[in-house]
Amino acid sequence: MIFDLDHFKQVNDTHGHVTGDLLLIAITAAVGRMIRAEDVFARYGGEEFAVLAMGIGAAGGRALAERIRQRVAEVRVLSLDGEEEGVGVTVSIGVVTVPPGKVGEPPAIVAQADANLYLAKQQGRDRVVASELD
Repeated sequence: MIFDLDHFKQVNDTHGHVTGDLLLIAITAAVGRMIRAEDVFARYGGEEFAVLAMGIGAAGGRALAERIRQRVAEVRVLSLDGEEEGVGVTVSIGVVTVPPGKVGEPPAIVAQADANLYLAKQQGRDRVVASELD
């Protein structure tokens, strides 16, 4: 899965980059506690992250994405600009699963997860779009 923090630029613009950094750290810690030791969790770009979870299937992938979406929405940090407590964001998530017995090429998997993320963003913030590899 690939997930992107919704409207993260607004956090930086409104509350400052230090608050944004604290939020990134808090989200990373929260998601890191949710995944298994054999899963991979990585920052993919500025405010984008990727999770590789082996052997959980389509239902498991969607369920994990929903748990991550819900958990990130609960994360809050203190704004260092003194104007607001409880700064947080939501995430949009694109999930792709590879059916058992099928081999997926990494670029194709990433491209489809990214396309699903794009669809989630089009539907509005705080969404999960999942599919199996074409």
